Amino acid sequence: MADAGFCLVRLCMNKTRSQVYSNLANLIDAGLPLSRCLAVAASTVRGRFAKSIRDMGEGVLGGGSLTELTKQHPFLFPELDRVAIEAGELSGDLPACLRHLSNWYTFLYKTRSAIAAGLVLPFMLFHIMILIKRAPHMLLGKITFGEYCAYALSRMVMLYAVTILIVLVIKFSKNFDSILSKIPFCWWMIKRVAMYRYCQVFYLLFVGGIPIARCAETAADMSCSEHFKQLVAGGTENAKRGLPLYEGFSEKLDSEFVDSWRIGEESGELDSMLENLIEKNRFTLERMFDAIAMWVPKIVYVIVSIMIIMAIFELAGGV
Repeated sequence: MADAGFCLVRLCMNKTRSQVYSNLANLIDAGLPLSRCLAVAASTVRGRFAKSIRDMGEGVLGGGSLTELTKQHPFLFPELDRVAIEAGELSGDLPACLRHLSNWYTFLYKTRSAIAAGLVLPFMLFHIMILIKRAPHMLLGKITFGEYCAYALSRMVMLYAVTILIVLVIKFSKNFDSILSKIPFCWWMIKRVAMYRYCQVFYLLFVGGIPIARCAETAADMSCSEHFKQLVAGGTENAKRGLPLYEGFSEKLDSEFVDSWRIGEESGELDSMLENLIEKNRFTLERMFDAIAMWVPKIVYVIVSIMIIMAIFELAGGV
């Protein structure tokens, strides 16, 4: 239950961050002082996040930079946010970087909400199935009420144990990277998410005027996949030596990804190429998560139906 609560908090935080960053971008574009922008943005949210934003507004009045102030609140402002805000301040185009962050958290909120909503009913059905499977046996006197409760409790524990295990694997997927990379579908999903984050972080730093070597290194670190990081490690080393990144990318990467990067570097339009890659990967991920949200509940319904039918036949055979 603690993990479920954690996921709910993360879901709400994604929506809140998206709104705050979007509001900040609009307020800054309107010409308001940054301290005033932060004060207005804080009024649109509640709790710890609102207090932290108000404190940051006071810090800005005291001469602090937004980058330094976000580092004082690492729980509320993850590394991706801090890197993007730093790039925005260095480039002088903070609103654009804030909008990219807003789009990222909007994407996370929509996809996670769709999957969570699709799993609520199947999860409830599992509970109902556990409760009714042995109920006829108890009513017919074949088992006692205590045996029925013990059975239901043991199955509930198993259900929650599996649920928590799945949540932990997703939460700490980076630690299971070497294992998940050997499962084709899992690796395809991880790679797509890693490519999206890699391109997005690289773009935010690149347009912010950050040296390309640091762009490559930071983007690889924030891809959330150690296996993907190894695939682009040659590009990072090339960037440090002043060579084209694409020449160092692993052959195991998608040819479309490498070719797009080559065209961007050779044409001098790397920023435009990165925008295209970001949009393509976001579109692909949205379709993928929509498909997961649609098919996972259906698969669960089939499993539950089969188990109920088996219980009926088991009961009929014992009569």
